[in-house]
Amino acid sequence: MNNCTHKEIGFSKVKAEVQQEKQLLVEIYKMAFEHFLNNVFTTKFLKSRIKEKLGYGENVLIFKFAKDQYGKTITDFEFANMIADVFFYKWLKEGIGFALVKNKFKNYKRLIKDNFICDTSKLTLREIKDLVIDKSETWQLLLKTIENENIKYDFFQGDDCLIFKMNF
Repeated sequence: MNNCTHKEIGFSKVKAEVQQEKQLLVEIYKMAFEHFLNNVFTTKFLKSRIKEKLGYGENVLIFKFAKDQYGKTITDFEFANMIADVFFYKWLKEGIGFALVKNKFKNYKRLIKDNFICDTSKLTLREIKDLVIDKSETWQLLLKTIENENIKYDFFQGDDCLIFKMNF
């Protein structure tokens, strides 16, 4: 019988590597989400969606945020695509199923020695919400703007996506 200790198999080192990789993923998600908020999910975008709904006599607008492989509507967004958009590899994500983050990206050059494959399955929806979305200053400002317009909202986790529901 082989008795290995944690030290012999390098458990501490493996655990630290996983934590570092997870932190790197969180930072990549943060950058992608900020880019998304500044370029797609803007107040102008929200205004046009609200106007569209009001035109149909509706007063509820629902947006869904998934990690990947979700619906293809104007109100469904995938973090995998957000990441791919930031790092200019959306075509690679579509074709192969992952976004490739180049090592030339200046802010992470020290951490990334080779090209880094961003596996969007490594963070849970709860981690994305808690560590990325809820900590985004831009997101918090957007929520404050929505509140100031007397629009009620709810942001919660569904089975396979995060749901942002607005009632106006």
